[in-house]
Amino acid sequence: MRLRPIRWILPLAIAVSPLGGQASKATVGKLVPVSDVRPDWLDQGIESPNGRFFLLTSYATNDSGFLRYDRVKKSWSYVGRGSVGAGPRWSPNGRFVSYVRPDDSGQWQIWLVPMDSATGLASGPARRVSTRPGAGPGMGPAVWSPDSRRVAYIARDSGRMSILAVPFNGGDEQVLFEAAGTLSSVIWARDGRSIFVNHSAPNRTPRTLRVSLDRKRSTDLGAAVAPIIDISSDGKWLAQHVWYRPVLHLLSTDGQGAREVDLNVTLSRLSPAGWSRTNPNEFVALNHFEPTGIQRVSIADGRIQTVVAFDSAGLGDAGLSPDDRQLAYIRMRDGARQLVVADTNGGNARVLVDGAQGGILWSPTGQHIAYTNNETDIQIVDLASKKTRELLPAEAEPCSLRASENCDGRVQNVVWRSDGQAVRYFERRSIRGGRALELREVDLDGRQRVVGTTMLAGNPSFIARNDTLFLVAQPNAVQLVNARTGSARVIYSGLARLTEQVDASGRWIFLVADSGGNGAQPVQKPLLVSLTTGESKTYPYALGGEVLHGSFLPDGRNFLLTACVTCKEPSYTEKWDLILTPMNGDPPRILTGRQANFKDFWPIAVTKDGRAAYFVAQQSYNTRIVTFALPRF
Repeated sequence: MRLRPIRWILPLAIAVSPLGGQASKATVGKLVPVSDVRPDWLDQGIESPNGRFFLLTSYATNDSGFLRYDRVKKSWSYVGRGSVGAGPRWSPNGRFVSYVRPDDSGQWQIWLVPMDSATGLASGPARRVSTRPGAGPGMGPAVWSPDSRRVAYIARDSGRMSILAVPFNGGDEQVLFEAAGTLSSVIWARDGRSIFVNHSAPNRTPRTLRVSLDRKRSTDLGAAVAPIIDISSDGKWLAQHVWYRPVLHLLSTDGQGAREVDLNVTLSRLSPAGWSRTNPNEFVALNHFEPTGIQRVSIADGRIQTVVAFDSAGLGDAGLSPDDRQLAYIRMRDGARQLVVADTNGGNARVLVDGAQGGILWSPTGQHIAYTNNETDIQIVDLASKKTRELLPAEAEPCSLRASENCDGRVQNVVWRSDGQAVRYFERRSIRGGRALELREVDLDGRQRVVGTTMLAGNPSFIARNDTLFLVAQPNAVQLVNARTGSARVIYSGLARLTEQVDASGRWIFLVADSGGNGAQPVQKPLLVSLTTGESKTYPYALGGEVLHGSFLPDGRNFLLTACVTCKEPSYTEKWDLILTPMNGDPPRILTGRQANFKDFWPIAVTKDGRAAYFVAQQSYNTRIVTFALPRF
């Protein structure tokens, strides 16, 4: 049996604002590697009480049980066949590991496996100890009492949720606490006299509670910013973290203070697991990264050449200059992001900007590059002088532009005007009782103006070179809009994802159409749609996996398709390829099949002569166990 990796995504942690002015902030320092690099996406990283072993779940396979790392012998091994599940937790005495796994009906149950403290491996068969289901995704893992006699977990029952405790050697569950609403991520106090839990009730900000086990009374400690992952050895701090946010939140167990630790130190993902069992001021974390480089593929023969070396610290956004002679990309150096320009062979690399976030856009003249310092601002740099300026300040929040979301005043879809003297973008506005898209622009000298307005909801994307026409993807249609007149017409009916590609003739656009398919995985098809007639061209090789992108070649007869035909259930294997696709419907040709040594990539551009394409490639998922010292506040 193979289980996909489990993310403990808790409902109360989605759309909860940070602690703001109540929390002091600091940045984590240098990471210290504990393990070697393993080519796998490892999760959880629970440390044994003696600090020697770590338990992890493996993306590659967990048929043989949890993966164990021995930091003394520096070796990896599987805990024992049959110990398969998620959320492993070591008992404080080191004799058992608890975890959760679904039964035949899909309900999550608590299991224990006895452990050999000398080897960190299973010393006997696993056994189930719970009689009621719970502790699945959304409620957090099961946790141990300080005396190692009981395991606590969360269960749902008729609109209420309960925290149950089950004896490690079996027996009846005891209700420790129950409440209406949602409970999630419970942890035991160090003295065993109370528990901590996140609680969410309708129309109320999620809170972290301390619950007295004697009196069954709860005390509000503050905002529940993220799931609780650990408690400090002195019992004074709770660690809260959610995997998709690069911030570790520390909340005092007496409710008197809060701290925030910025984990955004690399282009990789840093996932804290808990306090070190050997050093109270250190945190153990998993450093997930993918060696990333820039490659060039010859369209004639599929030959791949690496032009910017693969870097485990990470390479971000990249762009090809209008004259096809330079590459711009984001890299990480000494904990800081840098905007770098190099020749297309990777040589003559030079730093233009320190602190650039991404969003690289070359101006049509090649004299400027637009980029961002955060998710929504617009900065530009002059390549000759290296002088930078802010064209548009950062907005409060990015916006996904879902049809139901109010995205008023949010910057979206930034492009250069065709003369290179202004940057254009969309803003959503409420006008005359409806919702409108405004096409705005800002000159290089900072002057702003509204170019045009149309009364449409949806996700906009520029598709034409005349600065006026753009597409809007709505829930079941794609419309072509004239920004000057506000007029719009449907060119495709159905669910489709936009790209920003138009062919050399200006007649055809590329969409990715979801045809529904069978089961949970939709069938994604490359689709060409005529801008003049609305005619669509589909192909006989409908892809059952994922389609990322399409790029037209200058010859007007072919386009490059980025697709993963193996990215589908139940086997789901990531193998991405560039596929040369004739527009007349002839069979496609995989360009990257022979040499591809990467798991994922993002196209940068096709050269103007149509002979080559550039892309950012990732070779594989990699994980290493690291520690970092908590900063001084």
